[in-house]
Amino acid sequence: MRTIFHVSDSSKWELAIKNAIHMLNYGRDTKTDIVIEFMVNGPAVNPLNLHDETGEPVRAALQDLVKRGVNVAVSQNTLNHLGLGVKDIPSYAVVVLATALELTRRQGEGYAYIRP
Repeated sequence: MRTIFHVSDSSKWELAIKNAIHMLNYGRDTKTDIVIEFMVNGPAVNPLNLHDETGEPVRAALQDLVKRGVNVAVSQNTLNHLGLGVKDIPSYAVVVLATALELTRRQGEGYAYIRP
């Protein structure tokens, strides 16, 4: 089971993270392979800014999820718009050119799309 969570609103992080945890727990309990990726753009990138102390709970939760195999991808377009670079976000996050391109590619690979 492959799922991509599209997070573009900072207020949706808690829900997205809880959903991912529930899916991973289901996979563990049922011995089902679960692949999860967060695609992050727009204001949802702000908590990933290492210079933003208020984003620490989101970054810590994502760090825990990454340890469980979850991937985090951030839009280069959003980083450019916010004046941020790769050095300003956690090292576990990969940068992709554009959200729309990545979402289209992932859905073509069979990922289910969820926008919390």
